Amino acid sequence: SLTTLVCAMVAGGGCAEHGCTTEAVVSVAVSIVDDTGLPIPSAEFAAEYRADDDVDWTLCYSNEAVTIGSWSCGFEVNGDIEVRARSNNFTTETFVIHVSEGRCHVHTETLEITVSPL
Repeated sequence: SLTTLVCAMVAGGGCAEHGCTTEAVVSVAVSIVDDTGLPIPSAEFAAEYRADDDVDWTLCYSNEAVTIGSWSCGFEVNGDIEVRARSNNFTTETFVIHVSEGRCHVHTETLEITVSPL
C-alpha cells in the first residue's frame, strides 16, 4: 500500500521506531478561486502537478466532496513542485512552490490560485 511504502521510505525504516504515523501527507493543498474569491467547482478545472525535473504532469486529487475548488497535489513529495490549474473557460495559471521534508512527513504547503474568465 502507499502508506506502507511511505513508511518504508521515512528515515530509512519503519515508522514506529521513529515515532511517526503511517499516514501519507499531502504535499500541496490547492484551492482554485475566481477573481472575486469564490471557489470554482472541479468540473471547470484540471489541477496538475509535477515535481523537480518531471516531464509529465500528474493529476491532483479533487476534494470536491468536502470543499468546492479544493485539490490535493502529491503525497509525501518534497522539493520544488510545479502546480498548474487549467481550464477551457478560465486562464491557465502555473506556480512553483517548495515543499520541505520533515523527519517523518513533508510539511504541507497551501496554495490559492486565482483565475479569470477568458
